[in-house]
Amino acid sequence: MTNSRTPFQDVGLPEGHAFPKLAYHPATFSVIAHTRLSDQSRPPCCRLSLRHVTETCYRPLADFQPSVSLDSFTVHPRLPFLYFITFIWTEPAKDPLLREHIKGPVVGVGDWDALYRCRLDTLQSEVVARQGDLVPPHGYQSAWLADLISVSEDGKTIFCRAALRQAVRNHYCLAELSLHDLRLTVLTSLKALFV
Repeated sequence: MTNSRTPFQDVGLPEGHAFPKLAYHPATFSVIAHTRLSDQSRPPCCRLSLRHVTETCYRPLADFQPSVSLDSFTVHPRLPFLYFITFIWTEPAKDPLLREHIKGPVVGVGDWDALYRCRLDTLQSEVVARQGDLVPPHGYQSAWLADLISVSEDGKTIFCRAALRQAVRNHYCLAELSLHDLRLTVLTSLKALFV
C-alpha cells in the first residue's frame, strides 16, 4: 500500500496555504478547514473552506482581498451558523508611517475589521459588526475582537477574547458579546494577553 499525499490545492484548499485546522458541524455535516498562507515572510492570510462529509473537495467560504485574513471562527452547536472575524493586514514597507515606527522583522500590522455570520446550509454571509460597532463596558473608549471561542446554546451570545481601549492602553479580557445589541461584558481580565 502506497502512502501518497494529495496536495492541499488538489482538494480545493487555497494555493500556497497549509497547516489546516479542522472543525466539524454535525447539524449540517460540514467539515470546515481553517488554513493560513505558508509563506511566513508575508502578512498572515487565513482562509476558511468547507465541504460536506460526502464530498471530497473543499470550496472557499468567502472571497476576500489578500490583505484580509479570516483569523478566528466558531460554530453554533446546533444551528447552521458559523461566525468568523477578519483582520486587515498592512505591510510596513507599504505604509510610510508604519515603516517609520516599526523596527525589526515585522511582516505586517493587523487591524480588526469585522465579525461575520455565515449560514452553513446556504453559504450566505453577513456582517454582524464592524470596527466601531461594538459597545465596550463603561470606562472604555473602544473595543475589538481578538479571538472567537464559542457560541451560547441559545445563539444570543458569543464568548470571545476581546481588547478594550482605555486612554492609551489596551486591556484584554475573556468576554461575552451580545448579538442583540453588540454589548461586550467582561467575564475576566487576561493579564498575559492570551490567558
